[in-house]
Amino acid sequence: MRRFHAWLIPIVLLGVATSIEEQITALPDRIGGWLSSHDRTQDRAGNGPDFSVSVDLIRLNDEGRSAVTPGDFRPSAEQTRLLADPGAAGSPGFTALLRSAGAVNLEDLTLRLTLTGRRAEKVNILDIQPVSVRRSDPLAGTLFDAPPQSGSATSTTLLDLDRPFPIVRQAVFDAEDDSLKPGPPFFARQTIVLAHHEQHVVVLRATSLRYHVTFRLRVTYMVGDRKKHTVMDDQGRPFQVTGLKQGSDSYRRVFKYGKYGLSFCQASGPDKNPSLPCEEE
Repeated sequence: MRRFHAWLIPIVLLGVATSIEEQITALPDRIGGWLSSHDRTQDRAGNGPDFSVSVDLIRLNDEGRSAVTPGDFRPSAEQTRLLADPGAAGSPGFTALLRSAGAVNLEDLTLRLTLTGRRAEKVNILDIQPVSVRRSDPLAGTLFDAPPQSGSATSTTLLDLDRPFPIVRQAVFDAEDDSLKPGPPFFARQTIVLAHHEQHVVVLRATSLRYHVTFRLRVTYMVGDRKKHTVMDDQGRPFQVTGLKQGSDSYRRVFKYGKYGLSFCQASGPDKNPSLPCEEE
């Protein structure tokens, strides 16, 4: 009898160990299933954000690529090669160069706002308005003078930041001069309604001809009978746009379109770069 028990014990222990291993192996799936179920419960209960906002800074064909840096920008050897390359103005590298130099759009800043509903209950967007607006003299560092080459004006809303109390207005196309004009207040005529997972895109063009303006955007909305607010910005920084500084010698350095396509030449400034000759040279 003792021999039988001694022989049976290893088998029993092996079975217990196998059962424990199976339970441990299945644990991540059980935890994942519980979390997924918990997330769905939260979604049904309405926890989390009422809606999400994706903000993209875009350049439409009628805007060109003009921008101004806060201070004097002297390109490195690698950046000089980029600027001299045909088609430079339309390249991702040029966009990255402007971003790294802290450059600000000249006169026009176009934002694409993608709003997505996150509630089972409908979200009603009542208004989008600029807040924390700061105005100062136009920037006078380095100017990249890159006007548009083609394209008709396109946008859904306009925001004139030169006005004392700017509001988002409907963009009205003027066929006579192929431009956009501010129409009636956009949110006076409509409310953006977001159902669960529904998306709505607003193309907003903010302009300033007279100042360097920094600002954020506040969204006012309703969920049921509750009025709420949320603020949008440029990844934690305010949005910016600057007017044109008047006078031929207003900028420390000026780059403009050169000999080859959308390449750049250095038109003025200290230590003019011979690698970026202008056409008249």
